[in-house]
Amino acid sequence: MDITLLDRRIVEAEAFGPVFKAFASEIGFERAVKIMQKVHTDAARGYGRQLAQEMGSASIADLAKLSQEWGSGGALEEEILEQTETTYFFNVTRCRFAEEYE
Repeated sequence: MDITLLDRRIVEAEAFGPVFKAFASEIGFERAVKIMQKVHTDAARGYGRQLAQEMGSASIADLAKLSQEWGSGGALEEEILEQTETTYFFNVTRCRFAEEYE
């Protein structure tokens, strides 16, 4: 069964939310946030490397394609301002990821 990236992130947030709250109550909110940000950053970079390896490329065109996939089902709406071989500028006009995390 395939699930969207948004659905996957919702499940992850539901699992990590109580863990985060427990850590925050033990070590303090600020320190817990710092740790979670590092974990998230490291995981995102690893995910990016994995995707680039799977695609065989790390081009701007690949990033734009992935952005469309991440936004499937209306999860991410963006206004593309400029896309060339070396740039991909866009504004996010709706982000259901952020909406769900709130």
